[in-house]
Amino acid sequence: MGNRINDVPPHKRNVNTVFQRYALFPHLNVFENVAFPLREKKLPKKETRFQELPKFPAVRRDLAVLVDTTVTFAEIERLAFAADKKIVKRVELFDVYEGKKLPEGKKSYAFAIYMQDETKTMNDKQTDGIMKKIIASVEKQLGAELR
Repeated sequence: MGNRINDVPPHKRNVNTVFQRYALFPHLNVFENVAFPLREKKLPKKETRFQELPKFPAVRRDLAVLVDTTVTFAEIERLAFAADKKIVKRVELFDVYEGKKLPEGKKSYAFAIYMQDETKTMNDKQTDGIMKKIIASVEKQLGAELR
């Protein structure tokens, strides 16, 4: 037996062949040990919920702030959602930096704020207003500085 997937002829490449050849337990059969037992079990029925796709686009704004090392991202996230609960849909952290270029006892959070009005397309004035609220509350309540 070879040790590369290309050693298996294309007409014999299936989940079992690959699993048996490259898995830690080559004696296992994926379909017998995973698929069939699942099929025999009755899974609890869950209510299926559907949500209409948004008619208006979301807006993303990135923000980077310098805060004390004791400040958590959860605190920043809470303040961002508090600025406008209906418009702010998601807050995602994408960078944390602590290092030589920052003052002692400080760290930098960079995050994206996704906003979406479900009744109309957002304009710059509306977006900027919410961003100003977020920045003001983060500065006032957490002592953050914009980077």
